[in-house]
Amino acid sequence: MAFSMGTLFFQLLMTLLPLALLILLLIFAWRGIKAHERIAVSLERLVQAKEMERKRETEED
Repeated sequence: MAFSMGTLFFQLLMTLLPLALLILLLIFAWRGIKAHERIAVSLERLVQAKEMERKRETEED
């Protein structure tokens, strides 16, 4: 059975499109995880700064 270039291209496209979408989804998931890690680190620093401020206030009193 002979394949025409259009059919071969269509089969290749249908094979690679889900793979490309999966890779794109993984990239977005990875970026989301990294963003949440940065948010968590920022919140930890904020909490530490507030605790240090409270310690200084209690030492002054």
